Amino acid sequence: MGKLLELAASKEGIVLDIGANGGCEMSSALRSGRRVVGVECLASAYEELLSAEHISANPNATLLHVCAGSRIQMGELYLARDSSSLIEFNVAKGLELRKVPKTGSRRESVVIVPVDSLLSPNERVAVIKVDVQGVEYDVLKGLMQTVARDLPVIGYEDSNVFRKSGEVRDLLAPLGYACHQRWGDRVCSPNAVANTSSSAKTPR
Repeated sequence: MGKLLELAASKEGIVLDIGANGGCEMSSALRSGRRVVGVECLASAYEELLSAEHISANPNATLLHVCAGSRIQMGELYLARDSSSLIEFNVAKGLELRKVPKTGSRRESVVIVPVDSLLSPNERVAVIKVDVQGVEYDVLKGLMQTVARDLPVIGYEDSNVFRKSGEVRDLLAPLGYACHQRWGDRVCSPNAVANTSSSAKTPR
């Protein structure tokens, strides 16, 4: 989140934290003075966010219990604690499989909604962070009106471990975004922001 906020320092608007989970990135953005909308699909993680008073009681924080996607539909979230995914394959092996509940239900029914439909048209977005175990493409497809309008800085998980619903770069390239790898994530900026960042580091 720190890198995203740094790249968006000159941009006005809110932070969207999609896949807010434990709230670390929300907390970081709130400390920077941004208004933050946290979107969390997993019921237990959403309850944890509500119990974190520094987030739930903060007037600059909004919490939404919904799954972000490209269209309105019912779906199934396959449970694996912080690795829970809308794609069953992504919790079927490795570390993610070890997080799957040993007893009780291994999935929960969810509502999937494009986040574009939840945002006020009067509120600009400066940063979008997406961490949703493989469906980052669908999430951003459901945000393309906002992305095209505001050209926010975008960070998303890009792990080879997970099966993906599509390539995010295919969505962002026509809008002039440049993306680079940062550990297991990709950070994408509209070219104007990317060029400004590069210029700031060039000795004169």
